[in-house]
Amino acid sequence: MRQAFDEFNFLPPLFKVFGGGKSLPPMIKFGLLDILAVFIILASSFSVRFHKIDFPDKVVFDEVYFAYFAEQYNSRKFFFDIHPAFGRLFLYSSVKMIGHDFNCKPRVSERWGNCSYTKLRIPPAFCGSLVPAVLFFAIRFMGCNTAISFGCSFVLSLDGSFFLHSKYSLIDAILHFFAALSILSLFINARTLVYSRGWWISLIIHSIFVGLTASIKHTALGILVFSAFWSFVVSESFRTQITRIFILLFGYVFCNLSTTAAHVIILQHHGQDETYVSLNYSYYLTLVNDPPIIKQIGILEYVKSIAIRTIELTTMTFLATNRVPAEHPSSSSWYEWPLGIGRPVRFIHETNALMCAMFNPVSHILSFLSFIVAVFSFSGNNLVSTLVIGYLANWLPFSLIGRACFAYHYAIPLEFLLCLMAVNLQRFNSEYFQSFIITFLFLTSIIVFIWFSPYYYYTKQEDITHRLFYPTWRSLGSTPDLNYTVLNTAVQLDITKKH
Repeated sequence: MRQAFDEFNFLPPLFKVFGGGKSLPPMIKFGLLDILAVFIILASSFSVRFHKIDFPDKVVFDEVYFAYFAEQYNSRKFFFDIHPAFGRLFLYSSVKMIGHDFNCKPRVSERWGNCSYTKLRIPPAFCGSLVPAVLFFAIRFMGCNTAISFGCSFVLSLDGSFFLHSKYSLIDAILHFFAALSILSLFINARTLVYSRGWWISLIIHSIFVGLTASIKHTALGILVFSAFWSFVVSESFRTQITRIFILLFGYVFCNLSTTAAHVIILQHHGQDETYVSLNYSYYLTLVNDPPIIKQIGILEYVKSIAIRTIELTTMTFLATNRVPAEHPSSSSWYEWPLGIGRPVRFIHETNALMCAMFNPVSHILSFLSFIVAVFSFSGNNLVSTLVIGYLANWLPFSLIGRACFAYHYAIPLEFLLCLMAVNLQRFNSEYFQSFIITFLFLTSIIVFIWFSPYYYYTKQEDITHRLFYPTWRSLGSTPDLNYTVLNTAVQLDITKKH
């Protein structure tokens, strides 16, 4: 392989793996400082996400959809959503395991009523709490020291645009968790001998994580691009490149189709969204009290129907992405996200009280500056170039999406930027400069969190916008509240009906 980490002066020449006795990147050794760093990250992450997780007792933002989807899975009634199936299946399986009663009738801004709505919020909060710790290990496996890894991952634990979405029954935290696992697993694989048992196992695990990430939202396909690019730049032989790409693509196709097939198998009864699928699809749906369709048509015909319906649903989710509304009171533009000046997502807005997912502008700006430094001081380092591609592949496609986009769509690009900032810091020879930046990141993360905390935890105050000093942030104060009257995404879609 080519040298991937060759600019790190504390590592020997790396990735020369063909032939006996040639060097590999040493496995990272973890010490007490790593344990302390992970403990602090996890403590802060779990604290901010689980604090007041039962508040508000109203349906928040897109909880109206995902609570409804969980109810439909439990009743096995057909529904349609624009996203792939894995995120919804993960949420449904998780809340079922912890005893959710599936007795919720969600409406935006209305109270949950007598149902275990808190259990709907626990799985996303748990996944979101783990993301900064997973990113810490990913940065360590890139070759960065403990302090740099801690500073660049800690900011995620307190970033409002990142953590507030983890507090509620949304699939975004699940997406961010599997994206972080994809990054980590890639660099674990990078430290194994090509074609060794560890290499095959770690590569397969990585391809599964990538596949599951892209099976939550199509916007996460940039993770696939990131991994494919790495496969090309670090593999010296064409055989190795093709092997890695094949396993990666197979993992994605397998995860996407298998989770969609599971979705098809579970939803076996008629539902209200059947106008968005073909008559052939509806033919294989039954009434609640009817015998299972497999007993009516036989196992071979049933398996064939699953394959046909899986392909149909997969195709429809791709086509439907750009057919949701292009405007939303909390939407923002993709070019505003790097500097943290986009409109934050507003969860609840009432008299003298506001809850919204505010950016951490300091970490956003610093990480984007790191991207600029990496581009203009590029010297052929494969690790840097791969992280740059990972960032661009997960950020720039939003410029092509016609639907409404939100600040939380920047979470995966931000993960890549923080990794890139860590790598750039590690390349500086000045320990003083490194310490200054890490301390600055740590302190400003806490200060910004305290400054915006009234908007994270729905605190009553006289002037609900007095801390939102940037004009775009303040514009949300006069935005009218949402009044969704639909229970599923399909009602909003402008898809040509097939009936």
